[in-house]
Amino acid sequence: MTDEFDEESWNSFMARTDQAAKIIKGLASSDIKKVKHSLKKAKEVLGRVKESTEIKEELSYVKADRTVINHNALIEKKPEDPNTMTQEAFMKHVEKDAAERAEQRRLDKIESDRHMKEGNKAFRGEDYDKALSCYNKAIDALRDRSILYLNRALTLLKLGLCQRALADAELALRISPNSLKGLMYKAEAHYKLGEYEKSDETILEACEAHPNQVALIKDLQQKWTDALNVGKLK
Repeated sequence: MTDEFDEESWNSFMARTDQAAKIIKGLASSDIKKVKHSLKKAKEVLGRVKESTEIKEELSYVKADRTVINHNALIEKKPEDPNTMTQEAFMKHVEKDAAERAEQRRLDKIESDRHMKEGNKAFRGEDYDKALSCYNKAIDALRDRSILYLNRALTLLKLGLCQRALADAELALRISPNSLKGLMYKAEAHYKLGEYEKSDETILEACEAHPNQVALIKDLQQKWTDALNVGKLK
């Protein structure tokens, strides 16, 4: 055996380490699709580990005296082998965790939808304070829904809370980067905060992202600029 650095083996080891890190991150995600995808990748990796010659080679150096281990014995494991059972137990745990996450998200969405519907009703009745309270509860129940931040941003604009509306519009855009409503609420908030250059930049971004909606975008922009100018004249 040689103690010389083997770059190929090292790169292979680092690649497996990166893959494992990505799988673990995916399994911890709140997105059930990502969890299922990572679960599938984990099963594939565990299946390959059982027959991996690289694993056999690494295990042959475990003992201090560098004694060679019987490689065939490593491959021909019986079902009751502790390592195999550990893998099976791990996969069962992951599957159970994924199922529990999916169920919890389903329940959270039901609660979030209930508060959102109440908020929408209050908004239509121009009870913006109540609408804001409902949207807050909807977001507390489920925090990764763009529509909730959009609804709350519009409510905050109605209440004159433009800085908070801007923050919500930006949160919505993180979830849905090209959201037309998100871009328009962001532009309106900037305008009402006196940040006219930023507002114009956002309008330009909206036009580039939605070239078929340019007329609508310009019309909406004109409405809030006119409304603000009328307010200044009173």
